[in-house]
Amino acid sequence: ASATAEFAAHGYEAASLNTVCLNGGVSKGIIYHYFISKDGLYLACLKECFCSLTEYLKEHISEKTEQKDLLTAYFNARLEFFRKHEDYARIFCGAVMFPPICLQKEIADIRRDFDEMNDGYLRKLLRDSRLRSDHDAGCSERQLPSSVRSRSRYCEARKGLQKSCEYLSVWNPGKGEKMTWTF
Repeated sequence: ASATAEFAAHGYEAASLNTVCLNGGVSKGIIYHYFISKDGLYLACLKECFCSLTEYLKEHISEKTEQKDLLTAYFNARLEFFRKHEDYARIFCGAVMFPPICLQKEIADIRRDFDEMNDGYLRKLLRDSRLRSDHDAGCSERQLPSSVRSRSRYCEARKGLQKSCEYLSVWNPGKGEKMTWTF
């Protein structure tokens, strides 16, 4: 919990293992016994975040949710999760918006189940959609997820559902200032 709180408050770069130890009441030796480095501790926190979010969404979005209700159900569940777990919201945004360059491969691996779940929701949304004549569902499935993920701007895909959008302030670890995004 103290590591999650530290990474949420300060981001990967500025997080301090000394603070984690002080707030958690553990020695650095204990941390290094379980984690080879700060990277390992960060990745463990990030994995817990993505696994918890993915599980939560799967539990709160029924397989029977109709296509027309899917985006609302998805974003309502996601926002509810982040309201309950503010530290996870900050870690999530930090990893999506400012992933440490040295950990991009590991972060992509951690995100895989979450991204595959999102791709499944997207396929369900596109299944009966009318697309431009020069696009097919496969083309849209390949283009939209990377576009949505790279910008983390899911609200743009939810035209007319702005009531579920929220601003989330997170610490920008590279600049030492708070940044705000809509998602």
